[in-house]
Amino acid sequence: MNRFYLLIIVVFILSLICLLPGHVNAFYYKDYVPGEILVKFSPDLSTAQEKGLLAKDYPALEALNKRFSATSIKRIYPKLAVNSFSGFMDTSSIYKIRFSRKTDVQEAVKSYSALSGVLFVQPNYILYASEVTPNDPEYTTQKAYLQTMSVPQGWAVETGNSSVIIAIVDSGTDWNHSDLAGNMWVNPADPWNNPNVWNPDNNNHNGNGIDDDNNGFIDDYRGWDFVDVSPSLVYPGEDDDPADANPDDFSGHGTFVSSQADAVGNNNIGVTGIAWNCKIMSVRAGYQPKSGTAAVFTVDAVIGAINYAVDNGAHVINMSFGVQGTPEEYPLITSVVTGAIQKGVVLVAAAGNSGISGSDFPANIPGVISVGSVDTNGERSYFSNYGSDVDVYATGNTVTGAYPEGIHSQTGALPYTTRTGKKTYDIGSGTSYSTPLVSGLTALIISKDPSLSAEKVINQLINYSDTITNVKRINVYRSLTEGDLAKGSISYNLSPGWNLISFPFLNVISVSGFNGSFYYVEGGNVEEIQLKIDGGLAKEIELSSLNQLEPGKAYWTRSNSVTTASAEGTSLSSSSFNTSFQGQGLKPLGNPFSPDIPWGKNNVTLENGKDLSYADSQGVLLSTIYYYDTAKQIFTPLQYEGGNIVSGRGYYILNHATTSIVFKK
Repeated sequence: MNRFYLLIIVVFILSLICLLPGHVNAFYYKDYVPGEILVKFSPDLSTAQEKGLLAKDYPALEALNKRFSATSIKRIYPKLAVNSFSGFMDTSSIYKIRFSRKTDVQEAVKSYSALSGVLFVQPNYILYASEVTPNDPEYTTQKAYLQTMSVPQGWAVETGNSSVIIAIVDSGTDWNHSDLAGNMWVNPADPWNNPNVWNPDNNNHNGNGIDDDNNGFIDDYRGWDFVDVSPSLVYPGEDDDPADANPDDFSGHGTFVSSQADAVGNNNIGVTGIAWNCKIMSVRAGYQPKSGTAAVFTVDAVIGAINYAVDNGAHVINMSFGVQGTPEEYPLITSVVTGAIQKGVVLVAAAGNSGISGSDFPANIPGVISVGSVDTNGERSYFSNYGSDVDVYATGNTVTGAYPEGIHSQTGALPYTTRTGKKTYDIGSGTSYSTPLVSGLTALIISKDPSLSAEKVINQLINYSDTITNVKRINVYRSLTEGDLAKGSISYNLSPGWNLISFPFLNVISVSGFNGSFYYVEGGNVEEIQLKIDGGLAKEIELSSLNQLEPGKAYWTRSNSVTTASAEGTSLSSSSFNTSFQGQGLKPLGNPFSPDIPWGKNNVTLENGKDLSYADSQGVLLSTIYYYDTAKQIFTPLQYEGGNIVSGRGYYILNHATTSIVFKK
């Protein structure tokens, strides 16, 4: 009986502990910042709040502020137009009210919710970096896991465009890092006094102290830091408050994430991101807590960071954090994420590291790409969440990334590597780190075709992944070369008479503007070619048989006037193409690729790798080729190493024997 009563007492005490404000339930994580609530006011009350903490026109609010000893009230996002997305909460009038850390947050939520003019109240919930600790500190290479996702092959197709922006909503980014600085997004409309130095004045301004571009943020040259927490909550040396224009990284989590997505590629420094040349927008929403664990994120900072990213032109938003919960439980973040999606931004989030079925929040918001983790064998990582709502997987086991290099620009804290003993380039594991690989691929897809809608970009990423052991692992090469990205088009300016053209496609899908058939004719001058066509000795390809048109070959077509024609087809997915010519004689030749390429040894060789000058000296072929100028009705030579073989133009090459030629982009 004594043991029974003891058990009852223990259960009762544990039940009380689980109900304490701010407690992290061992089975369901829903922590919040002590002494803070988020309040959505009605529009008229919101306007009054701009005039000060205690609105004299609202005595009930003033009484509550006094009762709970409110110390500050701040609008989350300083300059945000009212959202027009029906069915979702408008976040333009949400404020953070701060009290003493000892304040009963649940009681404050209850009291403020009952106030007239208050539309919504909740604690300032915390989300967590989706990171796990690796057990193989000697692994420092990227090659093995990048190959499993066909990343190197994808780089032969696309390495990223500097106009495409990936917003990293995280613990900040070491924006002066030697392997990241070249890809950091900046806002030139609101510059710093020195673009590479944080040295603010007494008002915490690092430029002229003016919001030059009128976006609501002063001197936001390098993005924005939305973290605004009590100093008692952060690890020694971490940046706490106020929110400012310096999104530097103390935790290291955000820098590592940034390097996975977009570390500068092919620069002989450190690691390479999936996207070599896109831009990283640093928006800080997380910090290292006093416990020293991985970064944590507050609702108010996440809301501000996502809004900032959207308003300042981000194409992709990476969210390597989460918490077990539903979109309905976190309506404020759900609202801004949904608004970003409806504005055409692609959002990518970590599925979570609990090893359970179902994605964490915010990865489970409809329209967000939820990313799980696999190892190099394509097996789901033991820690990765899984299930039907996890859209795609990427390698998240012991991946190599960059950590902050220098002294923290905001607080003067020692370099991350000095504090932690880690190397500047080290390993990490978690869906936190598989997620930015997917964000990087998303940026490559947008770089390849900026006209694609967000929905098509997502389909391109998911539909052309590889199904391995019941999970979909990204395939960078396939996502960049199949589906909507396999199509291409070309225009032709035709002159009256016979025109010699080529088709830079694996398959020609459609043509327009052509009068009639295409003819493949070997050998002879123009008169002989015309006699072969008229005599039925040439291979005729009718407009109904476009599938017979081949890349690397050239065809004659006749035009009655000066006109423009066009063709659409499936582009070659490989970076090289082999075309063969049987027997000797003049053979019609064309560039199989859509870009012009040099007619020279770096791009056109024999199948055995020998250049065409060598082949010429051995009597295999004539390395000079000839294109037909219809307007002048003459053949014009193009010498080897003498210029480009133009896409869409037809040529003749003189073979002395059966030959195979390899074209390379």
